[in-house]
Amino acid sequence: MTGKLRIGLLGAAGISSKTAIAIASQESECVVTAISSRSEEKAKKFVKDCPGLDSSTTKIFGGANAYNELIQSSDYDALYIPLPVAVKKAWILQALQNGKHVVLEKPAALTANDYQEMLKVAYANGKFLLDGTMFPHHSRMSNILERVAAGNDVGSVDRIQCSFTFLADEAFLNGNNIRARKEDGDPHGCIGDVGWYCIRFGLMVYERLGINVISAKVVDCEVNQHGVPIDATCVVRFEGGKVLWFHCGFKTPLRQQFEICGSKKSILLDDLVLPRESPSSFELKSTKLTAHDLVTVDEKETVDCPNSPPHEVLLWKTFQSIARRLDASTQTGASEWKGDTAAEANKWGAMSLLNQKVIDALMKSIAEDGSEVKIIG
Repeated sequence: MTGKLRIGLLGAAGISSKTAIAIASQESECVVTAISSRSEEKAKKFVKDCPGLDSSTTKIFGGANAYNELIQSSDYDALYIPLPVAVKKAWILQALQNGKHVVLEKPAALTANDYQEMLKVAYANGKFLLDGTMFPHHSRMSNILERVAAGNDVGSVDRIQCSFTFLADEAFLNGNNIRARKEDGDPHGCIGDVGWYCIRFGLMVYERLGINVISAKVVDCEVNQHGVPIDATCVVRFEGGKVLWFHCGFKTPLRQQFEICGSKKSILLDDLVLPRESPSSFELKSTKLTAHDLVTVDEKETVDCPNSPPHEVLLWKTFQSIARRLDASTQTGASEWKGDTAAEANKWGAMSLLNQKVIDALMKSIAEDGSEVKIIG
């Protein structure tokens, strides 16, 4: 099976517009063909206002039963689900069981056990389940991982430090936004939102070095009136005494500082998740003392990465490629889940699952007043 992958959007949330624009790019190899919203007028306005969407070719499902009607429809091949983590599991399982590939927003699930269940259903139906973390799909991350593995520039890596924050208003912090609500939103708060990216970055670097995660704890945390984390400092420990330290939160102006601390040089990025315009780059840096240890001198090298589509477009290109190959090589039934394409899908699923396990450990650490929680990979 070839050609563009037809995408349905479950809901007309604000984040869906960014996704729809990425899908509309020629390089994505995907096309939006359906959208659902409990408000038909909202769905129509979404299609009208979103660049790249065609109202004449986008099927709109509106009304109280819109989500079910979309999932059971044959107007698309794969479903994008941006629903809050507290409510999305049932819709993901239903979509997979109805033969649809799925892209979901982070955090992946309420718990790692829930995400493991989703993966099992995906595999049983020969479908691809991918979380919407974008930066791993860009050549910049591949370049960074290659340099870390080679060790020539960076040396040995024992520490990764990250900060990802943005400044939310009081209404957001008090639960007006789903990322700060528990019952019908994202109870992991800032840890499952901006913290998710810090964790993924650290996991990818240490995985490339063959180093496993062993534990996690929250060093400091502020929760809102709903018990949802809105600011947190966390440490994730890996084999050999290696660590990932990160600060995430909704109470500090936008910062996205990611640093791999090497014995020779550090790799630094300040636009990993929300990038600047091309070219994409990162910095290699070392600092030395001179003049009787009174002055420091920086040695910096900016590494430009090959121009490519934005990482949100590349995510959909990856998704289309794997989904189409799975459609061509598998049939419903767990015994058919094999081969190179299934292994590639497994790799993405395993990384998302490990990301969720770290989230689980950090949430348990908060509940246990900052205890260190072991992680079994």
